[in-house]
Amino acid sequence: MRFPLFSSSDALSKWFCEPVAFICVRGAGDTAGCRRDAGCDKYRQLQPERRQAPAGAESMGSKAAFPSDCTNFSPVTLRIRSIVPPTTTSRAVARFHSGRDAYMKTRLVVIALSSLVLASFADAQTATTVAASPLPPTADYSGLGPFKTSSENNTGPDGTYTIVRPETLGKDGFLHAPVIFGPGIGGSVESMMNLLQRIASHGFVIIGRRLDGGPGNPENNRRMIAGLDWLIEQNTTAGSMFKGKLDVEHAASMGYSVGGTAAVDIGGHKAITTVVSIHGHSAKAELHGTLLLMGGSNDVMGDGKSWLAPTYEASQVQTFFSLVDGANHGYPARTVDGVQSGVEAPATIAWLRYWIYNDQDAKRYFFGDDCVMCKSPWTNTQRKKWPSNGK
Repeated sequence: MRFPLFSSSDALSKWFCEPVAFICVRGAGDTAGCRRDAGCDKYRQLQPERRQAPAGAESMGSKAAFPSDCTNFSPVTLRIRSIVPPTTTSRAVARFHSGRDAYMKTRLVVIALSSLVLASFADAQTATTVAASPLPPTADYSGLGPFKTSSENNTGPDGTYTIVRPETLGKDGFLHAPVIFGPGIGGSVESMMNLLQRIASHGFVIIGRRLDGGPGNPENNRRMIAGLDWLIEQNTTAGSMFKGKLDVEHAASMGYSVGGTAAVDIGGHKAITTVVSIHGHSAKAELHGTLLLMGGSNDVMGDGKSWLAPTYEASQVQTFFSLVDGANHGYPARTVDGVQSGVEAPATIAWLRYWIYNDQDAKRYFFGDDCVMCKSPWTNTQRKKWPSNGK
């Protein structure tokens, strides 16, 4: 917890310690408590809390050691020598003051604790403030977004890639997130065009190409990385239509089947902030962003477990995993109610809009006990490293 009332990292930098009850408060950058016991020689980080000072406590200046057994709680009384606004560089000093009468002590305790409560509240308010999404809200994540789309074939680093993108780029300063996409083995990007156009219509620039290797094939991964790196380079290439119009720090990797496997395999790429594996196979990588795993209850291995189950178990990042009830491996390539990939299409769009463009309305797909992907036709929903309250 940080305390904005104190401006410097060693805001409460000098403590005058006595063998009496006291309160320890650390500033934004402090890594130690406030007291030293003559018999202790190890430093210990202290959260803001009341502790009983041991006999023989002594002053240590801005840092101090504190024994591991000093854990008794006790009421405290403080005299605040100064409380400074965040913009100053003054130091706030607290000292137990035993010579005052009980009335003054009580008032000062109330002032001190009230300051901490108000500071914590202000900090919490700041922490929960989120930037507005650059995208307009949408009531239907399966529908087309605000951008008209176009596509180019025979492009990319070796002329074998396809790009699906908004027709107009960079309007009003909008930055488009790059997405590398891998189709199923031997399939063309065009075979998933209905899905990709829907995603691109929400502001994403997608590049992909055919993958001929099986799950985990190094050439699949090389082709995915090459396409993403090329697209990112276009953001600084003179004469490129993408120059200055890409959000190169918030890329995504995505794919279907072996493409979904490769999307996870390359997910440790420094530009990739989220990964989407659609009916992918088992994969493991050192990811640093979030991970969405979608499969079907009829798309399983010989032991009846989803192909994605090992990927979920191996993941060390915030992960959402859910299956479409009754769906098999071919489900993402099919059109359901006019939408390729059926219910997986809006889930993918909501995921990308939330993690890339901060669309708070999209949270309803993944957060809370009653989330969209927590109920029919979704099943076996699991979350890993998710906020404890799911919100």
